[in-house]
Amino acid sequence: MQSFLYQDSKKHYQSGRIHLNVNTCDGSKTMLSRRLIELLACGATVIDITNHKNVNLLSRFVYQIATKKEFEKVIRHSNININHQFLVDNYSVNCLIERLKFLTKRK
Repeated sequence: MQSFLYQDSKKHYQSGRIHLNVNTCDGSKTMLSRRLIELLACGATVIDITNHKNVNLLSRFVYQIATKKEFEKVIRHSNININHQFLVDNYSVNCLIERLKFLTKRK
């Protein structure tokens, strides 16, 4: 994944059809990420991956999911035209682990 300057965030946020928001501080009732606020401010569609669905300030503006089944339902019943298997193959935790293994073997 390529990094970009903060001032270019809006351009990058608006270039995607959908954004996945994953927080490592899962389940916090007070946790709000700046990234999530910025994505919503840019008009982005956001899927928030969480183990604890919170009703908070932003929950009505995002799709909150905790399971693969919920993810598939959001994709099927929305205007989002995304290949679920493509996301699994390219952006899942397992995919990230495999990429990290590959990168550490190259050194």
